[in-house]
Amino acid sequence: MVEAAFGSWGGSGLPPTAERAPGPGRPEVVLADRPGSVQADVALGGPAPDRTDPRWADLRVATHAVGGAFWSRLNRVLREERGFTYGISMGLLPFRTGGAYSVTSSFRTEVAARAVAEARDLMSLRGAPLTTEEVTDAVAYSVGLLPLRYATARGVVEQTASNVLYGLPLGYVNEHLARLRRVTPDSATRSYTEVVEPATMSIVVAGDADALTGPLAAAGVVPDRVVRPEDVVG
Repeated sequence: MVEAAFGSWGGSGLPPTAERAPGPGRPEVVLADRPGSVQADVALGGPAPDRTDPRWADLRVATHAVGGAFWSRLNRVLREERGFTYGISMGLLPFRTGGAYSVTSSFRTEVAARAVAEARDLMSLRGAPLTTEEVTDAVAYSVGLLPLRYATARGVVEQTASNVLYGLPLGYVNEHLARLRRVTPDSATRSYTEVVEPATMSIVVAGDADALTGPLAAAGVVPDRVVRPEDVVG
């Protein structure tokens, strides 16, 4: 079937080219209106490097401590202390060139604005560097997880395919493991603050705009634009 459908196709013989890698867009705060919603879904984030960046191991450890673990700062405060959410998570999304970091969660409408503002504050490490305990626990988790990922042939194949797809060396896993073990509180905090800038990151809130616009503005999170249901086509 493939031969019948595509057998006559040919290529130009020229490799694909690009003048430059795509860059991040302008950061903004977007409120997506969902009339009558009793909760707001939130995403905060910005650009980040890919896995070839020498800071990658530090960033993995730092983001895990800030929002990736159950005991992380975001989860401990917004879930355990405030009761604003069932859970909040921070992670890294690497591309072949560049990538992104993001924080996602859902909050009750009446506390959403306060939660977004507090999440943004908690994401800043300026004046609140990562501690030895936080980094030690994050490194132990990351290092301990790797053997489990490669305990099956499927895990090995998926990682090898990822290396090829993203242009990573075949020895990437061993190199990354060694770098994880060298992460310190200073290096993790420094790498994180070089990449994550809460004051200029993008924020998307999906919820009842009539109930959220005023509280968000009062919390210092002023929407640059509001997307209404009638604005969405298709």
